[in-house]
Amino acid sequence: MQSLTKLQPFLQQVAATDPHDRVRVIVQYQGEMPLVKQDLADSNALVVNELDFINAYVVEIAAGKLPMLAAKQGVRWISLDAPVRKSSATDGSADNLRDDFDYVSFSGSSGALPWASAWQEIGESDGPNEGNVAVTSFWGGALQGLRLQGVQMGAARAFWLDGAQQLHLGIAYRRKDFADTDYVALELSQDGGATWQEAVRFSGAATDTEIQYGNYDLSAHVASEMMLRLVTAPAMSADGTFYVDAIDVRPLYGTGTTATTRVFLPLVAGAGEAKPDLFAATARTKEAALVSASATTCNYYCFDLSKLKSTYIKAIRADQLWNVAPYIRGWGVGVAVVDSGISPHPDLTDYNGNSRIVARVNFVPNAALPDDFYGHGTHVAGTIAGRGVSSGGVYMGVAPEASIIDVKVTDDYGMGNTSDVVAGLQWIYNNRATYNIKVANLSLNSTVPESYHVSALDAALEVLWFNRIVVVVSAGNEGKEKLYPPANDPFAIVVGSMDDKGTADIADDKLSSFSAYGMTSDGFLKPDLVAPGQDIVSLLASDDMNLKKMLPLNSVLGYENKYFKMSGTSMASA
Repeated sequence: MQSLTKLQPFLQQVAATDPHDRVRVIVQYQGEMPLVKQDLADSNALVVNELDFINAYVVEIAAGKLPMLAAKQGVRWISLDAPVRKSSATDGSADNLRDDFDYVSFSGSSGALPWASAWQEIGESDGPNEGNVAVTSFWGGALQGLRLQGVQMGAARAFWLDGAQQLHLGIAYRRKDFADTDYVALELSQDGGATWQEAVRFSGAATDTEIQYGNYDLSAHVASEMMLRLVTAPAMSADGTFYVDAIDVRPLYGTGTTATTRVFLPLVAGAGEAKPDLFAATARTKEAALVSASATTCNYYCFDLSKLKSTYIKAIRADQLWNVAPYIRGWGVGVAVVDSGISPHPDLTDYNGNSRIVARVNFVPNAALPDDFYGHGTHVAGTIAGRGVSSGGVYMGVAPEASIIDVKVTDDYGMGNTSDVVAGLQWIYNNRATYNIKVANLSLNSTVPESYHVSALDAALEVLWFNRIVVVVSAGNEGKEKLYPPANDPFAIVVGSMDDKGTADIADDKLSSFSAYGMTSDGFLKPDLVAPGQDIVSLLASDDMNLKKMLPLNSVLGYENKYFKMSGTSMASA
């Protein structure tokens, strides 16, 4: 059918196998808007957002209606409103155990620490390829994970926590056709599986239209040898199915604040509202930050670089441009940071103590503030434009006089949806002249591969590019040949990560093991360049940000607890 050529292959599969599932999709259209709106109404689609910037709607619709909608003349392309995530490699550089279920195996491991065993099936023993307990694709192949269905079916896995003081667990999951009495219990054992304690229950009559995220403090259950298991209810309905896209176990061996147990249910972003940043406090005056011309050969106020320790600045030689004409420090240039938000910080002020965060806009549903409760966006902003106020010039950013525009599109755990990001890019386009936005940084990647010819995220990026906004994106941390939007776009500057070994000498640099690279599905070799992205010291959003709770040992000692160390292509792209 010709209509299927306009429908993402994942969605074709869902339409055929699960026609009653309601899914959230992005419908790109061509032609007259009123006609397309009528087509959506005829398909009983619920419009939850308009993205006129790229001629698109975000809708919730029964999957079985998608082929009919795709057949409409005004429809150009329909794709899943795919999850996006940050591109910092904290999961790979921290002490964690993780399984992303990238392979059809019960032995998957993508964290820094090894599991003590493979997943052991509960209720059957037919392997990962079949049965009620299996590693399989879902949402028509868009994602892959651990599937649990049937009565008291599950999987258990052992791990060691010698010396751990706290335990946090993150999980990405989807419920499908859950009845009122259906649930999946996450249980923990401290005695090799002899007894179990329920820690979390995933319940509620629902079919999730998008991936759900849970993060939990399980410190009360810490023991040196542990097991976890996920098991379905004793009265699980025949149709109820539970998918685990990823599970992340984070033992903490140092002191740290416990995380708040919280489940996030992402919704479609609102229109966003720009708010002024009221923070205006600095501990470092212009005179303290700059050296007078009388003390140097500089004919302009120059930065005092005598204490600078940021080796990534020295490796790319940014500091060699600051004190010579034309004194390239970012003055007057607006840089939009499309991320988890930005929290006020002394290093993001000007010489008069006024904030250089000139606008703040929020596209995350149910988030009242554009502040950064995760910590990723603030770290990226500091890598771009930190002025070294809190460290006396020890840790600085690449363009320490640039203006920052805070475009919050991901939640308190660095997760969001494609439509949220596109809405943020639309705001940048509409306000580019007001804030002199010349650069947009996207340190995030989709979780679903797609051609740049049809990707809504790539389409939005290109509108900025062709309107003279330089778009810099992270390559991603999935390793070889996993270049997901927007890192697949030929019109973006895609940046990979290298390890500078803590020196300014580039002779000892090497590509970071996590940094994505290779040929895109459209035949473009990416990334375009690499930059330092490991052990980057930049701004700490706050003492209670979630990244610090997860990684307390990444805090930099001294400097009033204002700095934090992170790795990833996110840091490199900044």
